[in-house]
Amino acid sequence: MLALIAVATGALSSSGPIIESPSWSRTPTAEEFSLGRRTGLPPEGAVTLSCMVRADGLLEACVVESVAPAQSRLDEEALRLTQYYRHKPRFWDGRPVVGAKVRFTIRWRDQP
Repeated sequence: MLALIAVATGALSSSGPIIESPSWSRTPTAEEFSLGRRTGLPPEGAVTLSCMVRADGLLEACVVESVAPAQSRLDEEALRLTQYYRHKPRFWDGRPVVGAKVRFTIRWRDQP
């Protein structure tokens, strides 16, 4: 059985609000994680993504920053999984922050 772990890895260096410590209201379930998973992917690996967070917490404009092992197609799998993430909306003066960026890593590893 594989495990999916989202780990905050720090801020992005760009203009606009930056989420340094992601606070997820939703992450992929085990079923969503395995749904559509390709065969032939390595049992362990990691993909670091940077995404824009919409006011409603959905992620968009996600970009793969790194993938290990290289050429493993885990980058495609990570991008597929971003549809299941929801970030808790951030507010500034009572209004949702629009266009904040978040950087996080999805890790795959075998579990006994």
